[in-house]
Amino acid sequence: SHLEKEIIGYKLSPFLFDFSYPKPYVRSISIYTLDGFRYNYTKRVEEEETAAYTQEELGRLHDLLQQRKFVLKPSANSGLERANVERNVDFIRRINQIPTQRVIGYVNIELDVNAFKSLVLAAEQASVIEDAMRVLIVNDFGAIIYDNAGHGGGGGSGTFDMQALGLPTSRGEVTWSGVPYQYTLQRSDYTEWTTVILIPKERILSKQQRMQNMIVGFGLLTMLLIAAVSYMLSHQITLPLRNMMRHMSRVELGDFSQRMEYTGKNEIGKLSRMYNLMLSSISRLIHEVYESKLAEKNAQPPSPHPQTNPHLFQNTLNVKKPTSRPRSSWIVWMMTK
Repeated sequence: SHLEKEIIGYKLSPFLFDFSYPKPYVRSISIYTLDGFRYNYTKRVEEEETAAYTQEELGRLHDLLQQRKFVLKPSANSGLERANVERNVDFIRRINQIPTQRVIGYVNIELDVNAFKSLVLAAEQASVIEDAMRVLIVNDFGAIIYDNAGHGGGGGSGTFDMQALGLPTSRGEVTWSGVPYQYTLQRSDYTEWTTVILIPKERILSKQQRMQNMIVGFGLLTMLLIAAVSYMLSHQITLPLRNMMRHMSRVELGDFSQRMEYTGKNEIGKLSRMYNLMLSSISRLIHEVYESKLAEKNAQPPSPHPQTNPHLFQNTLNVKKPTSRPRSSWIVWMMTK
């Protein structure tokens, strides 16, 4: 009787409240009996009665629930004429009696579509184009159940007819509402809804252009860095070699006092130290030879008389020889002979 149903509803209200109150995305809960009577709990504060399913609609839902465990569809309350149209979906499933599993009714949980938004944001985190990405949840009739941009959805005012748009594959290009998009879609056999992700083609091209500019910029910066490093390395190698060539030119002219001042620990530094050691050895040998010659010269004894020129002495004898005969100076003549 009607009184018994009111008593059952009075007992059900605390359970429905405890289930829905901690969950902000739950807007209302309705339990339908097989004869179409509804037990309802709602969080709405409006005075108008929320829309309920008719006996005919429950019959169609019964046929659908014979093939699947639950049904998701745009909420009937989303189409109510009021200033702020809510965008909700209905989660409907059967209530079975335990243990016979006989169907004794249906439960309808009205969910705010913003519950999908948390899932979408979790999938979009760290995306540089999430502000331009459109995420749609579309049913088989093309009605938009959810649109993260806030356009359409809910009562089905927006449409995305995949057959009319000609989307034969799961990804590609499509023009929707006059805007070219790159799209990808995935249909769920569990909910029989299709998730469509749309990214404006212009945004993709601009991102591609930015990436190309970044690559060109990094390439130029790398070339400049390589050129600077090459110049520094060549300067560190050629400058000491030029100094060494200048010192060797002076050594060639006889200046053995030239020394390299490069003190690096690389191969040029080792070559400079060997060059300095070589010049020091050559200078020491020259000094030793000079000291040896000087000591040898100083060691010879001095001559007591100046040396007479033998040619001058012979000429003198030749002059005295003829002059000694007339005077009968036999001694002189014998000496000259």
